[in-house]
Amino acid sequence: MISLCKGLSRISKIILRHRIPQKEFEKHLRSQIRFSTCDNEQWDFVDMKHAEYERVCTETLEGLFEYFEELLDSATFVELSDVTYNDGVLTVNLGSSGTYVINRQTPNKQIWLSSPNSGPKRYDFFGSKNAELGQWKYKHTGESLHSLLQKEIKTILKKDVNFFKLPYSGYNPTLET
Repeated sequence: MISLCKGLSRISKIILRHRIPQKEFEKHLRSQIRFSTCDNEQWDFVDMKHAEYERVCTETLEGLFEYFEELLDSATFVELSDVTYNDGVLTVNLGSSGTYVINRQTPNKQIWLSSPNSGPKRYDFFGSKNAELGQWKYKHTGESLHSLLQKEIKTILKKDVNFFKLPYSGYNPTLET
């Protein structure tokens, strides 16, 4: 298995040296990747029990809801913005910038995102075996839910945001020095 952070520079060299079609190589690589925080902590796909999934999913969605409320309260130039969270569905209306819908998908143990910028995505949980730490990853690209939101919301709101401080963003505060 390859750590995502340590493997990226090697990937570029392999693709260039062997002239491997990038899409073919990425498909193979996705089957080999273990996600990592670049600090020797390896995360694998976690096949959680139902109760664990509900806990992790609820903490994730509630954290996102509270943070979006905070962001929209301070973003006065986004007209007609609103955020609601009800029955496992988080809806973030950003006026003319579109609406994000983030919801639990219990049968698949996933979180689904509908973004006005990047379209629909389905996120699986990758983390420690007890699901205390981890993050929601889109298997096709390896990008986390929080990374995508960090990028897109920062652009829309034209201000610094920090989705990595939220639960299950992949950030581990115990590793700070």
